[in-house]
Amino acid sequence: MQQDYLARVLAAANTDPAVAGAFFAVLSLNRPPQTLLTPRIATHALRTPSPSG
Repeated sequence: MQQDYLARVLAAANTDPAVAGAFFAVLSLNRPPQTLLTPRIATHALRTPSPSG
């Protein structure tokens, strides 16, 4: 489940500036990982089809 969610976050980050900004902030250790679980980011990520099908 976590892997699928992260795959969706990565896919969404390719096209969504809000998700990309949050992901980069977490990746660069400027924000905690929980940032990727906020309602705004989760909504964008879960609307993105899973790359694994």
